[in-house]
Amino acid sequence: MKQSIHVVDLSADALTGDLDQVLRRIVAAVRQHNPDLVFIDSFRSVVRARNLERQVPNDLPQFVQQLVMLMTSWQATTLLIGEYLAEIDAGQVFTVADGLIWLRQSVQRN
Repeated sequence: MKQSIHVVDLSADALTGDLDQVLRRIVAAVRQHNPDLVFIDSFRSVVRARNLERQVPNDLPQFVQQLVMLMTSWQATTLLIGEYLAEIDAGQVFTVADGLIWLRQSVQRN
């Protein structure tokens, strides 16, 4: 039984908008550690960073498709975590999900 947690910081790669590098880093970490669970947090940040930096010729739909194909080959449960204010914000992420867990917080009377 695996009893360790490995955290891989992809923020520098995500901020460049280079989705190919982000994908390579994710794949390398999965191959190295062979995890039972993979959490990509925040998936929305990866997408937003790509949208801010348009100088790198990456294709977001292609990135999502490649990631999904890889995820199906891993012997791991993969969770893509993001902060979405509305269903429309998630766009392509929802099209690849097998299931969604939607958490909301609302304030009522303080």
